[in-house]
Amino acid sequence: MSDKSRPESINMVRKEMSERITVRLPKKMVNEIDNLVVIGEYSNRSDVVREAVKLFLNTKIKDVVESLSAKEKLQDYVSKAIKQAEEEEKYLRE
Repeated sequence: MSDKSRPESINMVRKEMSERITVRLPKKMVNEIDNLVVIGEYSNRSDVVREAVKLFLNTKIKDVVESLSAKEKLQDYVSKAIKQAEEEEKYLRE
């Protein structure tokens, strides 16, 4: 269903829930996007880009969360090692 055939209220809600951005892409990438539309995988370029960005963000967010988790574990390990070293040093002084 195109925007023209949708009731105006649906179009208004859709516009409020999304934001238009301008992106420059290499011609080869645009051709590949167009090919996906031509073979019927997607209705239009926007759908292709929206799906690609969604997949990218899901992957990137997962990677960032895993990276932060690894950093937190490392910091925790280092903190415990420092505390243990300080306790051993204190014990040896006594």
